[in-house]
Amino acid sequence: MELLRSYDVSSGESDKEDENAKETSNCEAVIRKDNVTEVEKETNYFGIEHNSNHSDYSSCNKGINRTDGHLEIGESGVDIPDSDFWRELTSDDLKQIKSDTSRTLSEIPVQKLGSPAKRKHDGLCKNSYPVRPQPSKATKQVYSSKSNDTVSLQRKLFYIHPKIQPRMHTLSHNNPPEKLDRHIAGHGGVVNRVKWNIPSFSHLFLTTSMDSCVKIWNAFSAESACMRNLMHHGKAVKDAEWSHDGRNILSCSYDRSAVLTDVETGKQVCKLEHAGYVTCGKFNPVRRSQVVTGSTNSLQHWDIRTPHTACKNFQYHDDLGQMQDVLFSKDGNQFFTCSDMVTRDSADRNIMAWDFSSGVPLSNQIYQERYACVRLKLHPTSSHFLAQSHGGYVALFSTTRPYKMVRSKRFEGHTLLGYSIGFDVSRDGSLVVSGSSDGKIHFYDFQTGKLKKQLASGLDVCVDVMCHPVLASTVVCCSWDGGIRIFH
Repeated sequence: MELLRSYDVSSGESDKEDENAKETSNCEAVIRKDNVTEVEKETNYFGIEHNSNHSDYSSCNKGINRTDGHLEIGESGVDIPDSDFWRELTSDDLKQIKSDTSRTLSEIPVQKLGSPAKRKHDGLCKNSYPVRPQPSKATKQVYSSKSNDTVSLQRKLFYIHPKIQPRMHTLSHNNPPEKLDRHIAGHGGVVNRVKWNIPSFSHLFLTTSMDSCVKIWNAFSAESACMRNLMHHGKAVKDAEWSHDGRNILSCSYDRSAVLTDVETGKQVCKLEHAGYVTCGKFNPVRRSQVVTGSTNSLQHWDIRTPHTACKNFQYHDDLGQMQDVLFSKDGNQFFTCSDMVTRDSADRNIMAWDFSSGVPLSNQIYQERYACVRLKLHPTSSHFLAQSHGGYVALFSTTRPYKMVRSKRFEGHTLLGYSIGFDVSRDGSLVVSGSSDGKIHFYDFQTGKLKKQLASGLDVCVDVMCHPVLASTVVCCSWDGGIRIFH
């Protein structure tokens, strides 16, 4: 009897265990495909991994039937977990949860996913993507325009351009260019100066204009060539100079100031106040924080680290006139100036040599013809400097005392007609290039002084011209009407 009783008790317990096992087995969603049993993934509480292919779910919720234990929110289904918290909720609570969740999901931007391979690469489930409506065409256009503006503000300025890098350490022979490479409608007024940057950043060049702007250009850009428009002057800008590192610009203006500007940020670094119009300025090639500026009857020495007052005023017993240009020697110990001062019989103060340290004039009898000189250039390979004369030629002078003029050689054939026409010398020193009032660019052989070529620039007056510091046979010129052209 005791054995039978124990058997009945054990059999009753085993029946209860069988019932519990059946309930547990009902909580598993079993999918049979090709006689292979796969257990479905765990219950998806928040609808993140919704699988639309699996439509037969078990509720696994005691006290809640299959219909009440499953919420349809938007396009996703959510199973209610089996816990005390969810078991005590009423149908009204479930409706409120459904409403709040639908509103929250509608506010979340969901991007349309790509192919299954792409989703697998990104670590996403095969079918886990509720797709939101894409923005309209108008919205896309607005976003695109904003993106373009952002990109233009972030255009990189200072780098070694692929066209320049292979030729930086080679010196090629220069020949006159053959064709027009690019035309730029640069300014709304006369362009006074055009200057390439240092060789490392010589894809950039600057222009100054009577419209009070200094603009930075990328000569090889496929987009807009203008990289910066610097507006730090209230009147016309006469001259500008790149710093030794090529990242700053010293601009001289008729608003009686010279401004040092950081090109990358476009912000003013310092301002040098003058009593008269500032028409020229140059950095010392050795003492790199030292600057000499020229204005009416005045030459001043500045240190950009202390820009509030000038370090020195270069004195002369007579009027100097309006300074036109300043040129340093290679060692930086002396510099040359030219002005518009011409007396009746001679131009004894037109070109003068100065000692930089003491400020004493070394010579005022360098150029003795009755013409004013407007530009000065240092020859890159010989001990000479050149000067553009209103007599219609470029004169050659020695950089050592007594600074004699070389009368056996001059470069003539172009015309000035009162314009301040610029000129330049090629990197290898073989070519002298000058603008002209007739709009042509004149190329002279430095050794013989003979005219090699006249290139029609298509401009009304070729005000200034400059050879590229790296690329052979490449020049940029500017005009009286604000145009800029690059030839190669």
